[in-house]
Amino acid sequence: MKQLTAWSICLGVLLWASLSHADDNKIVVANGEWFPYISQELKHYGVFSHIITEAFALEGVTVEFKWVPWKRALEKTYAGVYDATSSWIWTEERAKYLEFSDIIMESKKVFFHLKETSFDWETIEDLKGLRIGGVIGYTYGTEFDKAAESGRINVEFVAKDIQNFDKLLKDRIDIYPQELEIGYSYINRYGADTAARFTHHPKVIILTRNPLNFSKKVPKNKQLLEKFNRGLKQLKDSGRWQAMIEAANRGEYQK
Repeated sequence: MKQLTAWSICLGVLLWASLSHADDNKIVVANGEWFPYISQELKHYGVFSHIITEAFALEGVTVEFKWVPWKRALEKTYAGVYDATSSWIWTEERAKYLEFSDIIMESKKVFFHLKETSFDWETIEDLKGLRIGGVIGYTYGTEFDKAAESGRINVEFVAKDIQNFDKLLKDRIDIYPQELEIGYSYINRYGADTAARFTHHPKVIILTRNPLNFSKKVPKNKQLLEKFNRGLKQLKDSGRWQAMIEAANRGEYQK
């Protein structure tokens, strides 16, 4: 009986260790819709999600994506409900709650507007008097964000990117800042005639450098961050990362 009890205890310890280790090699990442880089509608959930999955796979970590609105994804990751969330760039406020991985992708953020709207700018001061669209929870660079918070510029925030393109068409805003490729992915959904009404200003607002964001509330994340960075480096060194980016640019993640 004593031998059986000891054996049972031993099995229990081994099972607990196994489950604990397995949990350390799984990560739950909160995603929202960020077409054409992150979406439930795309193969592998988009190139950004695919890079995350492949980089972790090289380190023996499995990824589970949870699909929620972006604001909730950020807040729940702050709280440690989710292990990580995708693509939030560094800000002083976010750095209180998140650790940031090495950069997964870079993209240029520009102002979109209708061709019939005369628009030019050099500094934030040139944006005064314009009706500007924004998305709740996004950052558009420190100077822009501070000008919006202080009321120096007029920014109307909504929940989703597509709402701002609709507002441009309805003459409810004048300009909207968005990543170049993402902006045109939304614009092209309208059809050729309507899409032809849009353009963008060539001046870059900010170069967005998007990482994977790890909650500081989750103890295992220190090791997971190290594993992810190693896997991402392997992807880049092997040429696999570049091949995935080029495939995305050719539209190969479209279902």
